[in-house]
Parts: sequence; C-alpha cells; structure tokens
Amino acid sequence: DVGYVDRDGYLFITGREKELIKRGGEQVSPVEVEETCMRFTYVEKYVVDVCVVFAVPCPFWGQDVGIAMVLRSRDDEKAAASIQPTDEEEKILQALQAFCLEQGLAGFKAPQYLVLLKDRTALPKTSTNKYVRIGLAEKLGVAAKSRERAVAKLSELRTAPISPAMSGVRVLLGCWIFYNHVGRRNKQGMGDWYDGRGWCSHVPAFVVLGGFMLAASSTAPMVAPGRL
Repeated sequence: DVGYVDRDGYLFITGREKELIKRGGEQVSPVEVEETCMRFTYVEKYVVDVCVVFAVPCPFWGQDVGIAMVLRSRDDEKAAASIQPTDEEEKILQALQAFCLEQGLAGFKAPQYLVLLKDRTALPKTSTNKYVRIGLAEKLGVAAKSRERAVAKLSELRTAPISPAMSGVRVLLGCWIFYNHVGRRNKQGMGDWYDGRGWCSHVPAFVVLGGFMLAASSTAPMVAPGRL
C-alpha cells in the first residue's frame, strides 16, 4: 500500500504500489491525478462523474498516463452527458491537460490518453467494488492506440540520407587508416612509405568526418521540445 501520514498522525492510503505509473523514471500516483481531474469542467457545462487513471504501455517512456472518464451534466447530477464517446475526445483531452497544468500538476503526470465512456458501468470492478486499473489499457483499446502513435513518431524521426560524396570520403578515410596501421613500423626497406605514416592525420580527419555525419543526420525536426 502507498499512503502518507498527516500532521495529526493519521494514516491515509492513496493506492497500491503495483498501480503506480512509471513514466520515464518518474512515478505517478493515479489517485493524485484523479483528485485533480475530478475538479475538471468542460465548456462550463459538463463535470466529471467518475474517472479512473491507469498505465498505458509506451515504447518511449515505458508507461504513459491514461484516463477513463464519464462526464455528466452540471445542472442535473443524475443526467448523463450528451457527449458521445470519441466525438470530442481530442478536444476534451487538450482541455484536461491544460487544466492539470493550471492546477499545479507536473507535466509528466497529465493524462496523455483519454477514453470517454457513456456511464460508469463500462468500467470493470473487483469483488470489493473497486475500479480495476491493471490491464485497463488493453481492455479499453488504448494499448493499441499507443503502439500506433509510436509507429507514427518513428516515421517522423527518420534519419537524413548520407550524400554519395560523404560515402566517398568514408572510403578514403578507411584507406588512410589502413595505410597507417598495417605493416611494420621500422625503416627497413620502407623508405618514404614509413615517412608518410609518421604524420598522424587520420585521427583529426576521423573527428572532422564524424562532425559532418552528425550534422547530416540531425536535420529531422525535434518532436515536442517542450516535453523533453
């Protein structure tokens, strides 16, 4: 169990250790994110009826933050939200992320995936009437969406092609390294051949070529620099 003790010595349980979301070396408490998201309102008309935060497998961060949410009308607590699932999920997610940042929640804790549900009965529960977090990404189809997003990012992060001239320089450098390192290092019968090898030019040439190759392969635009 994960929890804390307040100033008066009372112990508060906030969740289970196995439910913590490990995103890029940081640990995110689902309960902390849920407490913030429960105060969220959308277009001043809908409020959060219930939300469950869960881990989403991510090839880049290990795990990412996902949230399943049910909205209801602000005027009528019993009335379900008229927003149907997937209709405005992207807009609601962007508004939710901005709200989390305004509330002081760290950027890596803000949900990156949103599943909008019609009612709370769509969320699985345990025998003790607690919402299930583990495996929820697979049950709601968010894991597949995460893999699709990863493939799209990999296509954007393609390496720039190396020019034929750069490939030719690499061949010449390889020949020069071969010339400097193969054979005997004495002057017996080698004459000018050994004198030429005494000039260690292949090392600075290797460094210069490495700089050109790094510059050529770094032309792809940086993706989401504000989140690095």
